[in-house]
Amino acid sequence: STSWRTRDGVSRLGVDYTAPAGDLLCEAIEAFFKANKFLPDDLIVYRAGVAESHEDALMGSEVEDLTDGRLQDRVKQSGVLQRALTEQQLAAWARNFRLAFLLVRRNTNARFRTQNFQNVPSGSFIIEDVVREDTQESALDQPVAPGQRFDFFLVAQKGVIGTSRPSLCSSLYSTLTLSRREVVQLTFNLCGLYQIFPGRVALPAPLRYANKFMSVLVKCKDAPARPDDRHAECLSRLLMV
Repeated sequence: STSWRTRDGVSRLGVDYTAPAGDLLCEAIEAFFKANKFLPDDLIVYRAGVAESHEDALMGSEVEDLTDGRLQDRVKQSGVLQRALTEQQLAAWARNFRLAFLLVRRNTNARFRTQNFQNVPSGSFIIEDVVREDTQESALDQPVAPGQRFDFFLVAQKGVIGTSRPSLCSSLYSTLTLSRREVVQLTFNLCGLYQIFPGRVALPAPLRYANKFMSVLVKCKDAPARPDDRHAECLSRLLMV
């Protein structure tokens, strides 16, 4: 089953990031443990909203805050987990924990088409100047090398008029044992989990939900913290994203 958890924050004037990425993901891991009674073996972070010129700042802030065991150290210091698990259990989890950080950009000028000048089908990926469908053999069958950058264009939607605009996905950090193909396939599958739209969207569903949630918060700037008593009976029929 698929479940979603949201966390909002307000940034200070002139500051791009609200809270250290390690703190946010530590909260998410605690919520995962409360819901499932065990810790996740793998964690893949999808990040959007970062221009190419800001990538170095992202690497020096968010990515660096998660790598080299920093996230595991935060999790091991969590009071919630320390009360539920022994020190040996947390240490064993930290040794086997695997993490990936993927940056996804939608605003790209790249366009692709087939040799007979048709749109590439949905699910196609572009790597090393070669266009391939998800059923063809390619270098993506090789495992993701730890610490090595991995970029690919993904066409999740098929254009009706003109060429489809792909998303550029960049694996900035990874210790996963998954192959590159599995990372691409996971990203493509997540594009089909956006329940508001009856089809696939261009970005993975977690990023689309985050954008939707942000737009709702912006519109609710002056809204009260709780609904008026007159609308209390409507709560059970509200769909919250």
